[in-house]
Amino acid sequence: MDSACARHKELPALGPCARCGTFLCAECAVDKDPILCVACDLKRYEARSLADARGRSSRLMAFGVVCVGVAGGLMWLQLSRGVLHNYLLGTAVLAAVVGTVLLGGAVVQRLRLLGAPPSEPGLDRLTPSRTSKYPALTSVELHAHRAQGRPFSVCVGCRVIFPNMVVARCLQCNSAADCVQVVNEDDARTVLATLP
Repeated sequence: MDSACARHKELPALGPCARCGTFLCAECAVDKDPILCVACDLKRYEARSLADARGRSSRLMAFGVVCVGVAGGLMWLQLSRGVLHNYLLGTAVLAAVVGTVLLGGAVVQRLRLLGAPPSEPGLDRLTPSRTSKYPALTSVELHAHRAQGRPFSVCVGCRVIFPNMVVARCLQCNSAADCVQVVNEDDARTVLATLP
């Protein structure tokens, strides 16, 4: 391709991001198949996390309905015969309790998911411990990235490093105030001062 990377004008682009169309070089592309920029890859992860949460909620609801149905069936069976068996009564009560707990959990999950569109962070916010895409902010990582001689960004709020890129806002928490661009040793010392 004869197009240049949108961020690194001197580098040739691998191709456009599959979601937003921004031309990306090998350093800017997070995923190569399909080619994705960092922001679009985060949106894809958030959409998957939200879909997974909705699937878990639906499964909980289905199991809860089955348990309550079994409890109702057992009670109907006993009442229609006019005889109460302790083991059937106990099983019916247990099924009713389990079904109620599962349905309650599903309702709580659904209430949490309301108003969380796939394009915005939902229940599963990205943290350094949950993703390997961005290294955690430690003094060792900071010095290792600084030794490469390329500018990079750091979010002191999320405690992550965004290697080989300069961003104005954190790609995880969307904070501009916590995002620091590390271009020289003074910037690195400023970031080191924030570490515990």
